[in-house]
Amino acid sequence: MEINFFKKNTILSGKSLKSALKLLGNLKKEHAVIFIVDENKKLMGSLTDGDIRRVLINKSINLKSSVNDSMNKSPGSINIRKIDTEKIISYRNDYIKILPVIDHNGVVVDFLNFSEEKNILSLDTIIMAGGRGERLKPLTNSTPKPLLKIDGKTIIDHKINSLLKYGIRNIYITVNYLGNKINSHIEQSNFRNSSISIIKEKNPLGTIGVVSKIKTISTENVLVTNADLLTDVDFEKFFLYHIKNKSDLTILSVPYRHTVPYATLEVENHDDIKGIKEKPTYRYLTNGGIYLIKSIHLKLIPKNTFYNATDLIELLISKELKVKNYFHEGNWIDVGNPTDLIRAKSGFNNE
Repeated sequence: MEINFFKKNTILSGKSLKSALKLLGNLKKEHAVIFIVDENKKLMGSLTDGDIRRVLINKSINLKSSVNDSMNKSPGSINIRKIDTEKIISYRNDYIKILPVIDHNGVVVDFLNFSEEKNILSLDTIIMAGGRGERLKPLTNSTPKPLLKIDGKTIIDHKINSLLKYGIRNIYITVNYLGNKINSHIEQSNFRNSSISIIKEKNPLGTIGVVSKIKTISTENVLVTNADLLTDVDFEKFFLYHIKNKSDLTILSVPYRHTVPYATLEVENHDDIKGIKEKPTYRYLTNGGIYLIKSIHLKLIPKNTFYNATDLIELLISKELKVKNYFHEGNWIDVGNPTDLIRAKSGFNNE
């Protein structure tokens, strides 16, 4: 939240309608609603320019009257402790522009501005950024892969901004190779309305082993993603799919197509040809490197042990837990080699 955002969009109970109009006049069109709060910042109501005009026309109220006489006494809001993703979607579909976020006492602690965020997903997120980027050398000799730039921004910045767009605000970044440079970059960056923690991996622990070091996951589900993936996945839909299916683990999959450059033969009994296909194309589902996991299952990851995400997937399957596939056919680039880096630079943009 911007430092002055709260002051710009709130007015103290008992202030005049004239004061409210002045405040509304200073707001951008997409922010043109103010919220009435008491001295403790407890939400009491909301007010728009249209609300004021209607009461001035239809009631014996003037500009010296209190905002309390004209406010909507039941404004929409989000309880930070009981975030209802689908309810937020319904507010958004009703063209509400700004929603106050309140705590259990009704005190305004934040705002959801739909011009900047689609939702507030109750998801702590872990970005795995410890790889050495061997296939991108010499570019990664002195620069960790997450800090390579695409369209003037680092890969890690693109990643974080794509998460913030869905109100995913509590982020852990695991680092190893040149981790101090990633740490310094994050410290110098200004990611609005977010909490970003760096988790250092002393020795390589595979693609998910370092997650065992994180003890402060606060959400029922956690998003785990590789740092070098650029994608336009709709995290809101991904999350709702995971929740509605009561999945223990949901894997984002992406299509991989392979065309055989020759005609292939359909053979029976080793030598009887029954058909021929000219340069056939086969499609496979591949692991997209993005996972939604019930947080309780992170305890299954052994401590200080080399452990891959595939190990956890196979373990959950062996326990007959629900492991689901979420198919994504949009943009997805694994920036793992020079060709993919060039492809990403040639036009990927998800902001």
